[in-house]
Amino acid sequence: MADPLLELRSISQTFGGLRALDNVELSVPTRATAGLIGPNGAGKTTLFNVVTGFLSPDQGSVFFSGEELSGRPPHEIAQLGLVRTFQRARPLTDLTVLENAMAGAFRHGTSGPFSTIFGLRSARREEAAIRHKANELLDRVGLNMLPDEARPDELTAGQLRLLEIARVLATEPEMVLLDEPAAGLSRSETSALADVIQSLPDQGITCLLVEHDVELVFQVCEEVTVLDFGKVIARGSPSAVRGDPAVLNSYLGKGDNGDDADG
Repeated sequence: MADPLLELRSISQTFGGLRALDNVELSVPTRATAGLIGPNGAGKTTLFNVVTGFLSPDQGSVFFSGEELSGRPPHEIAQLGLVRTFQRARPLTDLTVLENAMAGAFRHGTSGPFSTIFGLRSARREEAAIRHKANELLDRVGLNMLPDEARPDELTAGQLRLLEIARVLATEPEMVLLDEPAAGLSRSETSALADVIQSLPDQGITCLLVEHDVELVFQVCEEVTVLDFGKVIARGSPSAVRGDPAVLNSYLGKGDNGDDADG
C-alpha cells in the first residue's frame, strides 16, 4: 500500500461534555478514494473541520504529505493542496456560474494585477486557458447546459453542490474532502458525481468522502471507515464493511440515513 497522504493520529475533540471524536486513527493513501460513513452526529463533519483547520483538536495530530497541520489556519492548509467542500454550498454570489468555476483556477495564475488590468497578451491567454478549464469542469459535473451568464441564485440545491465541486477541482488539489456532495442530487446528477469521483485518482487527486448515500460510497471507494459516537467501529473494503455486525447494528441495519428502517 502507498504511503498515506493524509494521516490522523489519536484525534480527540470534545464540545462541553460531548466527546465528538474519540481517539480517531485514519490514513488515506496517495491517489486513493476513501469513504467515511456513520449515523448523524457520529463526528464526520467534526473530523473534516479538524483536518482543514477550522477546529484545533484537544488531542492528537494531523499530517498531510508528511507535514503536521496542527495550528495552521484553513487558508494555509488549502494552499498545501488539501481542500474541501461543505454541507451547505458556498457560491460566490456576485459572480456567474462560469466565473465561480474560474475562481478556483486563478489560484495557479501567473499574471500579476498590472497585466490583468491593462489586458496584456499574457494575461488574456491565461484567462482564456482558465475559462476553457472551467468550462471543462462544468461539463464534467453536468452543468455545461447552463448559459455563461447564469448566476448561482438560479441553480437548484443539487446544482450548487456540483458547482462547488467544480470550483474546488479547479484549484488542482492534491486531496479533496467532500462533505455529503450527493445531498439533494437527482439520480442522474448522482451518477455524474460518481463518474467525477472515480476519475480523481487518474488526475492524481486523493479523496475522502463523507456521504449518507452508502451505495455511492461503496461504489466509488476502495476503503470505508465507519464512525459511531466519535469512535471508529469498523474499517475495510466496502464488502467487508457492508457485512460487519457492528456496522449493521449501529448504522446500516437502521436504513441508509441512520434512521430506523421502519421510519
